[in-house]
Amino acid sequence: MDREKGKNAVINLNEEDENCEPFSSSEEEFISSEKIEKNYPVDDMDEEVMNMVFDSEEDAYEFYNLYGKLTGFGIKRQMLKLVKMELYDADYAQVRTMKMAGVKTSQVMKFFAMQCGGYGNVGFGLKDLYNRVDEERRVLIEAGDAKNAIAYFNGRKASDKSFIFEYDVDEESRLKTLFWADYESQLDYKCFGDVLIFDSTYNVNEYHKPLVVFSGVNNYYNTVVFGIALVSGESVEEYEWLLHTLTKAMGGRKLKAVITDGDKAMRRAINNVLPDARNRLCFWHLMKNANAKAKSNVFKSMFGRMMKKAYPIGDLEEEWFAVVGKCGLRQNKWVEKIFEMRLLWAESLLHDTFFAGMRSTQRCKQMNAFLKRYLKKNMRFYESVIIHELALTHLRHTGAKAVHETEDTTVVLATELQKLEKHASEVYTQNVFFRVKKHLNRQGLYDCYERKETWNGCIFFLKKYADDRTWTVEFNRRTLSLKCSCKKMEWKGLPCAHMFRVMLMENMQSIPKSCILKRWTCEAREEADNEVLEERQEIYAELVQTARFGTLTSICKEMCFFASHMDDGFARDPKRTRAKGDRVHTNKNKAAKCGNCGLCDGHNKRTCPRNLLSYDACGISGSQAIHYSNPRSRTMGDSRFQFGASSSGDFQGVQHPLLSPSGMLNRVDRDGSSSQKLIIVNLT
Repeated sequence: MDREKGKNAVINLNEEDENCEPFSSSEEEFISSEKIEKNYPVDDMDEEVMNMVFDSEEDAYEFYNLYGKLTGFGIKRQMLKLVKMELYDADYAQVRTMKMAGVKTSQVMKFFAMQCGGYGNVGFGLKDLYNRVDEERRVLIEAGDAKNAIAYFNGRKASDKSFIFEYDVDEESRLKTLFWADYESQLDYKCFGDVLIFDSTYNVNEYHKPLVVFSGVNNYYNTVVFGIALVSGESVEEYEWLLHTLTKAMGGRKLKAVITDGDKAMRRAINNVLPDARNRLCFWHLMKNANAKAKSNVFKSMFGRMMKKAYPIGDLEEEWFAVVGKCGLRQNKWVEKIFEMRLLWAESLLHDTFFAGMRSTQRCKQMNAFLKRYLKKNMRFYESVIIHELALTHLRHTGAKAVHETEDTTVVLATELQKLEKHASEVYTQNVFFRVKKHLNRQGLYDCYERKETWNGCIFFLKKYADDRTWTVEFNRRTLSLKCSCKKMEWKGLPCAHMFRVMLMENMQSIPKSCILKRWTCEAREEADNEVLEERQEIYAELVQTARFGTLTSICKEMCFFASHMDDGFARDPKRTRAKGDRVHTNKNKAAKCGNCGLCDGHNKRTCPRNLLSYDACGISGSQAIHYSNPRSRTMGDSRFQFGASSSGDFQGVQHPLLSPSGMLNRVDRDGSSSQKLIIVNLT
């Protein structure tokens, strides 16, 4: 059957003609395929038509429609509905957590795409994610950035009574300075607040205000944060306010030493508020300035040695002027100024003050590295506060590793002086022990070339191999105290190699107590922790009682649960039985009581005064008498008492517990009405 025959068959399908032949299976397939082919896209369009340009969409539609009619195909304009893309709250909760962890928005979108198997399966677009993040941020700071931060700190203080935060405002009621510290920071300051580091972090918020971190070092040689503050103007007054607030928050404990970055306002504030504290300039900042101002490697090398080693005063000045003249820096104003400030950086002039072995404000490397990853210039102050809290948590979590290594591991003894080494490992924390061990290993480099006996001990003169310098160690045999001319015990708090050499010569089996500084030992926080435990026991006594009640209730419920599965019956109370020797108690020994009033007064129910009637109730007045008789007989004949109204006073009163001393009877009727007072007269 040819193509034309197939078309005719289609046209005559509904006609009832006897000449119409039925379709075969092959003809039906041909017709169906012909219909389907009409819906296929047109592939053989002219290139000239494909390259045509129209002024509007309607012009293109009219032309293409006409072109289809002439060519032999039809077109249809189809409306496509866009699928609504929405970021649900459950998804954004995960986004919020990732943003707090420092993940960028674009990376969050990649994470969802990998989790869902492609961007098309996520359910929202990158623009939707950016819009939602920005919307949440605007809602968060709608009430005000400073107000949100203060509200956050108020919430912290409500949950933790020991949390401290103070703030100050300017004339326009704008936030000027802010300081906060939690209870853990207060404990660290109490134990390790002898040395303080001022560290300012710039460009960490939208207001370009620096955040000052007060930090120090603990007994594990890890950085601890005593408090964080926001400063607006970096003036002397603001720094003084911060120092006063810090001292007040930490119980009034004064600092011994402070390390700063060289800010003039900061140094003046320290001198005004903490006049007894020794100030030291940061080694890192000084070397950075020397590289920019002096631009001489020889000078920088000499300058670095003077900040690290303790030269004799005369040798320091002599070498300084020699190097400055050699490098041609005599006219350099910065070099002249820094030499005048040598009391703030020269080790020879500072080694008698305890600085816990620190010379730089860049102590908090981990926290600064963490902050640089997440803090941005356009970040709101409230957001930067949250990031600082997260960084502080991260810093303390990292420091917990040192606590674990000290408490749960044992060091391997490697020197020949095992008794001294073992004692040091038991006394000091592990990180401090490794520093002490270095001095213990170096004691063999020193030789005692002279010793002088004194009335209470001995003075040892030591020299190092291939070194002409001399060190003296004074040993007191009475107090077992050691004092070295290198001053490492004074500024670092650890025994030096010279002291260990003298201990070896004196055949000491352990480190003397005078050479052990408690802040470096494992027991540095023991006293503070005990105080905290006592305070918490007092504060949370009610909570402990509630917890115990809940625990006991839970245990009892468990016991009742198991008892309910038992088949045994309940045990009832035993029956009452009379013992053989028990005396039988009868009612004969009891006094008789009136059946009407219940009193044991010698009368019975018949003669009870409560049965007396008033005059008015019986209609008797004047001197007429009322005869009271047995209620059963209801007669007025047999009477023992006569009652009447007294008009003359010739009568004898009857004594009865229900009567008043004057012979008046307080009677209460059965219906609860008020009583009448009757005068009782004995007429018999």
